[in-house]
Amino acid sequence: MTVWARRWLAKVALAVVIPLSGLVAVEMFLRWVPVGIEPSWTVHEEVATGSVWRDNPDIGRLWFAPGQVRSPVPFRSSGAEPGLRVVVLGESAAMGDPAPAFGFAPQLEVLLRAAYPGISVEVVNAAMTAIDSSVIVDIARSIARLNPDVVVVYMGNNEAIGPFGPVPGTRFLTSIEPWYARAVLTARGWRIGQWLRGWYGDLVENESTGWRGLAQFSDRIIEPDSPVLDAVHRRYGANLASILAAIRRAGAEPLVATVASQPFRAPFAPPATPGGVAALAAYHESLDLQARGEEGAAQAAWRRSRDLDPRRFRADTVINDQVRAVAGHATVVDVEAHLLARPDAAGLFWDHVHFTPHGNYEVARLLAEGLVPLLPRRGVGESPRAWLSREEVLEALIYTRWDDLNTTSVMHARLLRPPFAEVADHPALVAASTARLRDLRARIGLREVTGVRDRLMAACQVAPIPPQHGVRLLRVFEELEQWDEAWGVARRLAAEWPHVRAHHHALGRHLVRRGQVAEGLAALERGDVPGGRRPAALARIEAATLLAELGRTTESLDLLSRVVAETPWLGKAWYNRAVVYGRLGQLDLAERDFLQALACEPDMVEAFNNLGVIALKRNRFEDAERHFRQALEQVPGHASALRNLALVLQRRGAHAEVAEIGQRLAVFDPDRE
Repeated sequence: MTVWARRWLAKVALAVVIPLSGLVAVEMFLRWVPVGIEPSWTVHEEVATGSVWRDNPDIGRLWFAPGQVRSPVPFRSSGAEPGLRVVVLGESAAMGDPAPAFGFAPQLEVLLRAAYPGISVEVVNAAMTAIDSSVIVDIARSIARLNPDVVVVYMGNNEAIGPFGPVPGTRFLTSIEPWYARAVLTARGWRIGQWLRGWYGDLVENESTGWRGLAQFSDRIIEPDSPVLDAVHRRYGANLASILAAIRRAGAEPLVATVASQPFRAPFAPPATPGGVAALAAYHESLDLQARGEEGAAQAAWRRSRDLDPRRFRADTVINDQVRAVAGHATVVDVEAHLLARPDAAGLFWDHVHFTPHGNYEVARLLAEGLVPLLPRRGVGESPRAWLSREEVLEALIYTRWDDLNTTSVMHARLLRPPFAEVADHPALVAASTARLRDLRARIGLREVTGVRDRLMAACQVAPIPPQHGVRLLRVFEELEQWDEAWGVARRLAAEWPHVRAHHHALGRHLVRRGQVAEGLAALERGDVPGGRRPAALARIEAATLLAELGRTTESLDLLSRVVAETPWLGKAWYNRAVVYGRLGQLDLAERDFLQALACEPDMVEAFNNLGVIALKRNRFEDAERHFRQALEQVPGHASALRNLALVLQRRGAHAEVAEIGQRLAVFDPDRE
């Protein structure tokens, strides 16, 4: 090699090595400071009982904007104890949303413990709301630390709407390719990448909105013949293969399940879209066939409706067929086929994909039966005892009518809002939930609530306090207004599970209630996702709301005024200050702040309704009617806005519309007799 060539190679080497060395040095410095988070689903922790792996509450910051970060289900596992260890991977349906304490993961644990009483059984719920298969690949690669025996994979509903779903309007399919997600997640795993992302987030902080559920994905329209859909399916298949490979490398057995949807539900997409027209036609065809008793043809028509739906909030046939196709490489449980064959299939779901506790039992039972042939390879040679019944499993989890009421209330509110409010069968969907709420409210009294309290108190005598029981016990005490007892539970949760943000949030609320406002603000701030000015602002809003409820309005207004001055883009602050002004009778100031809240969040239904109430108090009936109708454009089943609109219409003699509102309230309002 010539001298010139050696010099040229040396210059190139310096040009590469020096920048890389600088990047490594910066990365090491940022880790030492420290900046950023551990980019792994599992985090090491030392507790009183020894060394454990636990969930990483910060992991969602790698995938979501600050106001939309989701949290894992809390767990701790040594990863070393002999016995049977199962890990569940997936999205919100696998997590057990809206009540993870009664999802199929904890029910599977109860089933297996009773069936194999001679061995230790642990089921770790590593599923999470709003993620997709690209994210689950990373989670699968990190669970080897738990030394799982079996890993259950139940995923496919979020491929078009997850963190790496297709961006509406883009011409490029790059963002859907598996390599793109890997590159993004790798970059965000570096502290430099996290620092740059945080710096950019601070610049656009006012654009970060809160979590709105499925409504924030309503613009994800993918027609059935779109090349984007083909790319989504290819990515799912590639990610599924990567997940299975990661499970094998962890030394575990994969158990993959097809994904079920509530049958004979209308499509989500507006009929104006080409796919929406065809999907709605197939849906009506399925109902006609079902009415004629042609169940097989009806199910086929309904599946066609689901697959044509351009709002792809459900796993389609292609995704489930990809799961079935891996049967030669992994054990497959056809949950979809089993559930759809049941005559009560529709009643196993809260909504389009999320299971009721009864539905979760059916899935857990199918998975438990699918596990049995795998266990001899894991050293479990004994035959299982008889499976517990659904009632026995839910009894073991202390599932009560009080829990049923709380979960039904959550789902009822969810079903009233878009995109559920836009589907063709919305009235029927909500009517069943409304009737259930009325029945539960009529049947549950003080005696039953105190009975739930006593059972949960007994279950919480162990240390550390089981979070799934402790959170519910805290809520029972609050409902019974037993504030000292609630304070004690909040302290235990925060002390014994200090990494769980929700526990610090609960502790902060009780500190404020006890008059320790500064300490409460600090705890509330720890209870939110770090980054930017949001945590401090949201802590002040929460504390101010509590202070207002306690009659300390001056302190409440002082806190809220600080928030609107420092973070004027937070509509919640303007709204809450407006509510306080309204309670004080300062209607001009309340009206001004409600309008400011709408300037920040134009779809804030409660702000429209309250503006209507102010206009009604001032005899501005046309303004009142306009605001109530604006509220109903956002949430057609909003009971308060419907009642208020009926008052305005009654005054001007619009009796036919008042009667129609009465019929709507009979469907939507659980408080209406």
